[in-house]
Amino acid sequence: MAPGKTPRGAICFAWSVEGRNIALEWRDADGLLSRAVELPTERARMPVEVIAAHHTPAVKASMTVTSPSPIVVAPAAAPLQAGLLESLARRGGNVTGLSSMEAKLGRKRLDLLLNIIPGLARVAVLGAKTDPFTTPCVQDVQSVATDLGLSSDRDTTPAGGLISCSADHSANFRRTATFVDKSLKGSRPAELPVEQPTKCELVINARWAHALDLAIPPSMLITGDEGIR
Repeated sequence: MAPGKTPRGAICFAWSVEGRNIALEWRDADGLLSRAVELPTERARMPVEVIAAHHTPAVKASMTVTSPSPIVVAPAAAPLQAGLLESLARRGGNVTGLSSMEAKLGRKRLDLLLNIIPGLARVAVLGAKTDPFTTPCVQDVQSVATDLGLSSDRDTTPAGGLISCSADHSANFRRTATFVDKSLKGSRPAELPVEQPTKCELVINARWAHALDLAIPPSMLITGDEGIR
């Protein structure tokens, strides 16, 4: 995998050589929310200088462990709505990092669906009830759907994707490395403004579109960042 495609890869790439000028204590929750909650307790027993936590559950769990170490959000979907930050401008505490603004992309995502599916009238929203970032993201889509005159149903069934619109995760991971670097050099979280993405990444699964007999507008194919065929 290319450097910067994962949080660990981005941090290693930023410092060039892991083990020479930086030591990483890497822990993976393996996609389990229960594991994400347990990991910060393990980290509290380690002499780490900075904690970089990816996804909302890991950040919230890290905040519950008494530790002076700065916490870099790397990133979180809705840090304000999830209670990770009081505001983007006035952070306080020991948390800073990046927001992926997932809870602000509802209109963009529904607009994309309306362009692909003529006469769209009803939308199902998929999510996991146990994941704390799901609620603000679902509420955003439901609010936009109401404004657009669409009916929305909430579901929790995992499914494959036709099209995705989100922040560039690789770019976020690289920016995470910058936050970690500044924290290690003495910057306090309150001195580091929370960053929001400046660009959304559009990925279109043409194979699924063909299987569903949907025509992707040429303009969307041109502006898309990645196509899956």
